[in-house]
Amino acid sequence: MRGSSITLPLVVVLSCAYQPPKFAVTHTEQRGRIDGNGLRFVIMPDRGATVAEVAVRYDVGSSDDPVGKAGLAHLVEHLMFQIRPDAPNAKPLRYYIERLATKWNAYTTYDETHYYTVAAPRQLETVLQLEAIRLHDGCTSISEDEFAREREVVRNEIRQRTGTPEGQIEPLLLASLVQRISRPESLATTRGASRICRLSCKDIICAVCDVSAYSSPCA
Repeated sequence: MRGSSITLPLVVVLSCAYQPPKFAVTHTEQRGRIDGNGLRFVIMPDRGATVAEVAVRYDVGSSDDPVGKAGLAHLVEHLMFQIRPDAPNAKPLRYYIERLATKWNAYTTYDETHYYTVAAPRQLETVLQLEAIRLHDGCTSISEDEFAREREVVRNEIRQRTGTPEGQIEPLLLASLVQRISRPESLATTRGASRICRLSCKDIICAVCDVSAYSSPCA
Protein backbone atom coordinates (compact mmCIF):
# COMPACT_ATOMS: atom_id res chain seq x y z
CA MET A 1 0.00 0.00 0.00
CA ARG A 2 2.81 2.38 0.79
CA GLY A 3 4.46 1.71 -2.61
CA SER A 4 1.29 2.50 -4.56
CA SER A 5 0.82 5.79 -2.75
CA ILE A 6 4.21 6.92 -4.06
CA THR A 7 3.68 5.75 -7.64
CA LEU A 8 0.28 7.37 -8.18
CA PRO A 9 1.42 11.03 -7.88
CA LEU A 10 4.19 10.31 -10.37
CA VAL A 11 1.67 8.99 -12.89
CA VAL A 12 -0.50 12.07 -12.47
CA VAL A 13 2.44 14.41 -12.95
CA LEU A 14 3.58 12.62 -16.10
CA SER A 15 0.06 12.64 -17.62
CA CYS A 16 -0.20 16.42 -17.12
CA ALA A 17 3.13 17.22 -18.72
CA TYR A 18 3.06 20.10 -21.20
CA GLN A 19 2.44 19.14 -24.83
CA PRO A 20 3.20 21.68 -27.58
CA PRO A 21 0.20 22.53 -29.79
CA LYS A 22 -0.10 20.62 -33.05
CA PHE A 23 -1.34 23.66 -34.96
CA ALA A 24 -0.81 27.41 -34.93
CA VAL A 25 -2.94 30.33 -36.10
CA THR A 26 -0.77 32.24 -38.54
CA HIS A 27 -3.36 34.64 -39.92
CA THR A 28 -5.40 37.46 -38.42
CA GLU A 29 -8.69 38.93 -39.57
CA GLN A 30 -8.90 42.44 -40.96
CA ARG A 31 -11.90 44.71 -40.37
CA GLY A 32 -12.81 47.99 -42.01
CA ARG A 33 -15.43 50.23 -43.55
CA ILE A 34 -15.70 51.71 -47.04
CA ASP A 35 -16.17 55.47 -46.76
CA GLY A 36 -18.16 55.84 -49.97
CA ASN A 37 -21.12 53.65 -48.98
CA GLY A 38 -20.53 52.65 -45.35
CA LEU A 39 -20.08 48.98 -46.25
CA ARG A 40 -18.42 47.08 -43.38
CA PHE A 41 -16.14 44.19 -44.24
CA VAL A 42 -14.19 41.44 -42.52
CA ILE A 43 -11.35 39.61 -44.29
CA MET A 44 -10.28 36.29 -42.77
CA PRO A 45 -7.34 34.88 -44.76
CA ASP A 46 -6.39 31.24 -44.41
CA ARG A 47 -3.48 30.08 -46.55
CA GLY A 48 -4.33 26.46 -45.88
CA ALA A 49 -7.86 26.74 -47.31
CA THR A 50 -8.65 25.23 -50.69
CA VAL A 51 -11.78 27.33 -51.27
CA ALA A 52 -12.85 30.93 -50.78
CA GLU A 53 -16.16 32.03 -49.25
CA VAL A 54 -17.95 35.33 -49.71
CA ALA A 55 -20.68 36.00 -47.15
CA VAL A 56 -22.82 39.14 -47.39
CA ARG A 57 -25.17 40.19 -44.63
CA TYR A 58 -27.90 42.81 -44.88
CA ASP A 59 -29.22 44.11 -41.56
CA VAL A 60 -32.85 43.66 -42.62
CA GLY A 61 -35.02 40.72 -41.58
CA SER A 62 -38.61 39.69 -41.10
CA SER A 63 -38.99 41.88 -38.02
CA ASP A 64 -38.48 44.88 -40.33
CA ASP A 65 -41.40 43.98 -42.60
CA PRO A 66 -43.90 46.87 -42.78
CA VAL A 67 -47.32 46.40 -41.22
CA GLY A 68 -49.51 44.35 -43.52
CA LYS A 69 -46.55 43.16 -45.62
CA ALA A 70 -45.33 40.14 -43.68
CA GLY A 71 -42.89 38.02 -45.68
CA LEU A 72 -41.43 40.94 -47.63
CA ALA A 73 -37.80 40.45 -46.52
CA HIS A 74 -37.95 36.70 -47.18
CA LEU A 75 -39.38 37.22 -50.65
CA VAL A 76 -36.74 39.85 -51.50
CA GLU A 77 -34.06 37.30 -50.55
CA HIS A 78 -35.42 34.87 -53.16
CA LEU A 79 -35.88 37.45 -55.88
CA MET A 80 -32.34 38.79 -55.58
CA PHE A 81 -31.17 35.61 -57.33
CA GLN A 82 -33.41 36.42 -60.32
CA ILE A 83 -31.78 39.75 -61.21
CA ARG A 84 -30.95 40.02 -64.92
CA PRO A 85 -28.12 42.56 -65.11
CA ASP A 86 -27.55 42.44 -68.87
CA ALA A 87 -31.06 42.57 -70.34
CA PRO A 88 -34.64 41.48 -69.51
CA ASN A 89 -34.18 38.28 -71.53
CA ALA A 90 -30.62 37.56 -70.30
CA LYS A 91 -29.59 34.89 -67.82
CA PRO A 92 -30.41 35.63 -64.16
CA LEU A 93 -27.77 36.06 -61.47
CA ARG A 94 -28.47 32.56 -60.18
CA TYR A 95 -27.34 31.07 -63.49
CA TYR A 96 -23.81 32.42 -63.06
CA ILE A 97 -23.61 31.58 -59.35
CA GLU A 98 -24.54 27.95 -60.00
CA ARG A 99 -21.76 27.58 -62.56
CA LEU A 100 -18.88 28.91 -60.51
CA ALA A 101 -19.82 27.99 -56.92
CA THR A 102 -19.27 24.70 -55.14
CA LYS A 103 -21.85 25.74 -52.56
CA TRP A 104 -24.24 28.67 -52.27
CA ASN A 105 -27.43 29.63 -50.48
CA ALA A 106 -29.23 32.39 -48.58
CA TYR A 107 -31.53 32.72 -45.60
CA THR A 108 -33.62 35.32 -43.81
CA THR A 109 -33.94 35.54 -40.04
CA TYR A 110 -35.74 38.00 -37.79
CA ASP A 111 -33.00 40.64 -38.09
CA GLU A 112 -30.82 39.79 -41.10
CA THR A 113 -30.68 38.50 -44.66
CA HIS A 114 -27.57 36.47 -45.41
CA TYR A 115 -26.08 35.33 -48.75
CA TYR A 116 -23.02 33.09 -49.05
CA THR A 117 -21.07 31.61 -51.95
CA VAL A 118 -18.19 29.12 -51.78
CA ALA A 119 -15.93 28.81 -54.83
CA ALA A 120 -12.37 28.19 -55.94
CA PRO A 121 -9.98 30.99 -54.91
CA ARG A 122 -9.45 31.95 -58.57
CA GLN A 123 -13.18 32.81 -58.73
CA LEU A 124 -13.09 35.20 -55.77
CA GLU A 125 -13.11 38.38 -57.86
CA THR A 126 -16.01 37.10 -59.97
CA VAL A 127 -18.05 36.24 -56.88
CA LEU A 128 -17.47 39.73 -55.49
CA GLN A 129 -18.60 41.22 -58.80
CA LEU A 130 -21.83 39.20 -58.68
CA GLU A 131 -22.54 40.39 -55.15
CA ALA A 132 -21.89 43.98 -56.27
CA ILE A 133 -24.46 43.49 -59.03
CA ARG A 134 -26.96 42.17 -56.51
CA LEU A 135 -26.38 45.19 -54.28
CA HIS A 136 -26.51 47.73 -57.12
CA ASP A 137 -29.28 46.50 -59.40
CA GLY A 138 -32.02 45.59 -56.95
CA CYS A 139 -35.20 43.95 -58.21
CA THR A 140 -36.14 46.31 -61.03
CA SER A 141 -35.52 43.62 -63.67
CA ILE A 142 -37.86 41.07 -62.04
CA SER A 143 -40.84 40.12 -64.22
CA GLU A 144 -44.34 39.59 -62.89
CA ASP A 145 -44.11 35.86 -63.72
CA GLU A 146 -40.88 35.46 -61.76
CA PHE A 147 -42.35 37.40 -58.88
CA ALA A 148 -45.47 35.20 -58.75
CA ARG A 149 -43.38 32.02 -58.92
CA GLU A 150 -41.00 33.00 -56.11
CA ARG A 151 -43.85 34.28 -53.98
CA GLU A 152 -45.42 30.82 -54.18
CA VAL A 153 -42.06 29.20 -53.33
CA VAL A 154 -41.76 31.31 -50.18
CA ARG A 155 -45.38 30.59 -49.31
CA ASN A 156 -44.71 26.85 -49.56
CA GLU A 157 -41.57 27.19 -47.41
CA ILE A 158 -43.59 28.89 -44.67
CA ARG A 159 -46.28 26.21 -44.79
CA GLN A 160 -43.69 23.43 -44.78
CA ARG A 161 -41.82 24.79 -41.76
CA THR A 162 -44.75 25.97 -39.65
CA GLY A 163 -47.67 23.88 -40.93
CA THR A 164 -47.57 21.55 -37.92
CA PRO A 165 -48.21 22.18 -34.22
CA GLU A 166 -44.51 21.73 -33.37
CA GLY A 167 -43.62 24.15 -36.16
CA GLN A 168 -45.54 26.88 -34.34
CA ILE A 169 -43.49 26.60 -31.13
CA GLU A 170 -40.45 28.69 -32.09
CA PRO A 171 -42.26 31.67 -33.67
CA LEU A 172 -44.80 31.86 -30.87
CA LEU A 173 -42.07 31.71 -28.21
CA LEU A 174 -40.07 34.41 -29.96
CA ALA A 175 -43.14 36.59 -30.27
CA SER A 176 -43.54 36.52 -26.50
CA LEU A 177 -39.84 36.73 -25.55
CA VAL A 178 -38.14 39.04 -28.05
CA GLN A 179 -39.13 42.66 -27.55
CA ARG A 180 -38.05 43.78 -31.02
CA ILE A 181 -40.63 41.53 -32.65
CA SER A 182 -43.50 43.81 -31.78
CA ARG A 183 -45.67 42.46 -34.60
CA PRO A 184 -46.19 38.66 -34.38
CA GLU A 185 -47.40 38.64 -38.00
CA SER A 186 -43.79 39.26 -39.10
CA LEU A 187 -42.91 35.76 -37.89
CA ALA A 188 -42.97 32.81 -40.29
CA THR A 189 -46.23 31.33 -39.00
CA THR A 190 -48.93 29.69 -41.08
CA ARG A 191 -50.76 33.03 -41.06
CA GLY A 192 -47.74 34.46 -42.90
CA ALA A 193 -48.35 32.00 -45.74
CA SER A 194 -51.67 33.67 -46.47
CA ARG A 195 -50.51 37.23 -45.83
CA ILE A 196 -47.63 36.94 -48.31
CA CYS A 197 -50.20 36.63 -51.11
CA ARG A 198 -50.99 40.31 -50.56
CA LEU A 199 -47.50 41.37 -51.66
CA SER A 200 -47.06 42.80 -55.15
CA CYS A 201 -44.05 43.24 -57.40
CA LYS A 202 -44.28 46.97 -56.70
CA ASP A 203 -43.83 46.29 -52.97
CA ILE A 204 -40.59 44.47 -53.72
CA ILE A 205 -39.15 47.14 -56.00
CA CYS A 206 -40.08 49.84 -53.50
CA ALA A 207 -38.49 47.98 -50.58
CA VAL A 208 -35.19 47.36 -52.38
CA CYS A 209 -34.84 50.80 -53.95
CA ASP A 210 -35.96 52.77 -50.91
CA VAL A 211 -34.94 51.64 -47.43
CA SER A 212 -37.60 53.92 -45.95
CA ALA A 213 -40.16 51.45 -47.28
CA TYR A 214 -39.39 49.39 -44.18
CA SER A 215 -40.68 52.15 -41.94
CA SER A 216 -43.49 53.59 -44.05
CA PRO A 217 -45.79 52.30 -46.82
CA CYS A 218 -44.68 52.88 -50.41
CA ALA A 219 -47.03 55.21 -52.25
